[in-house]
Amino acid sequence: MGSNTAFATGDALTKKVWSAKLFKEAMRDMFFTKFMGENADSIIQVKNDLKKEKGDKITVGLRMRLSESGQTSATTGITLEGNEEALTFYDMSATVKEHGHAVRAGSKLDLQRPAFDLRTEMKDGLKEWVDEKLEKLILAAIIASPTTEHYESATGSTMTAEHISLCKRQAQMASPKIRPVKFEGKDYYMMICHPYATKYLKYDDDWRNAQQYANIRGKDNPLFTGALGVYDGVVIHEYDRSDLLLTGTVVRSVLCGAQAGLVGWAQTPEWYEKMFDYNRIPGVASDMLVGVAKSVFNSKDFATFTIDNDYTAD
Repeated sequence: MGSNTAFATGDALTKKVWSAKLFKEAMRDMFFTKFMGENADSIIQVKNDLKKEKGDKITVGLRMRLSESGQTSATTGITLEGNEEALTFYDMSATVKEHGHAVRAGSKLDLQRPAFDLRTEMKDGLKEWVDEKLEKLILAAIIASPTTEHYESATGSTMTAEHISLCKRQAQMASPKIRPVKFEGKDYYMMICHPYATKYLKYDDDWRNAQQYANIRGKDNPLFTGALGVYDGVVIHEYDRSDLLLTGTVVRSVLCGAQAGLVGWAQTPEWYEKMFDYNRIPGVASDMLVGVAKSVFNSKDFATFTIDNDYTAD
């Protein structure tokens, strides 16, 4: 007689499958996923150190470039001993926090009434919560408290193409320079703009001409996927989060280079199931251990430049 192989709801392998699916689906739908990677050329750098080690902080170090001119001589020779330059290092950290949420059925009637599978709906609900939570954590970190050297107040005017070029110039002239992302040998920055900022940009002649005569290159590259357009080497992405709308009529946009933000995982989202009320009523939960931070070294934003413009709501 044949037998079927099945996994019970609480089986350890079922838990792993649903945990993996929860994380995969949440990351697939999150806006910032296409900008995330483990190498230093990613706009949002992902670190997994604390998955293997104990601790509640992910720390990233930065070695500054040597600034002194060194020794030069065409006659008497040079003396290096006693004229060395000290290396300068800075570091920044992302503190790991625990985030979690749970849902459960109200009664057996709630399990009986719907035509859909309630357990799947619970999973999808938690997936959406993980997606939303991570997006809010990353965005809040990136837009928060820009340092003076990396901030431009353009209130009193709405966004134009020249504002994009201004942000790029400031990124290039920053010390240290905000490092762009390379694609096909060219340098690009990425800029997050709310639709209330770009609605004025779309009527700017310089912007419109640039989009008319230069198509977006490498549309399959994550940097360009879903982009509104490119101007002066800056890839513009519309992002409709209300967090970008500040008090009054001010809208915030942020230009990002490589390593603009840090996401440090100690535990990716896990899946838990439990039965309540004499094992009659199911509930599910998810939690994660993650640290999220904007890259700030030596009290200065490292890879972001922030600009505030005026806007009028529709």
